[in-house]
Amino acid sequence: DAASSPRLGGQSARVLPVTMSAEAPSPLEASVPIAPWYHEKMSNGQTPFQMGLNFGLVGTSCVAAQGTVHWTRTAMVQQQLAGMRGEVPLGMVAQTASIWQSEGLRGLYRGFSAAA
Repeated sequence: DAASSPRLGGQSARVLPVTMSAEAPSPLEASVPIAPWYHEKMSNGQTPFQMGLNFGLVGTSCVAAQGTVHWTRTAMVQQQLAGMRGEVPLGMVAQTASIWQSEGLRGLYRGFSAAA
């Protein structure tokens, strides 16, 4: 019947009946997923979305952990270099204060991008 099936781009389109329900369907439970493989569990029991989320969270936590200890490692390396030059190395607090006074916060976090 030409009246009940409009033509779109030279092809006939099916007209689906409209049903009224009290509850709207969830987009997460669509009958036809946008990417069917995206919600299928892999051999490790996780979906690709879950694996990507875990990967992102692990990376974020590693950067946060490195940010909390990087300044101590910078001071430690400066102490080692002073010892190699034949100088008496400063203590940890004195070395950190020396870097802070001469170079500021940038000096304490020098090389952070390579470490993180």
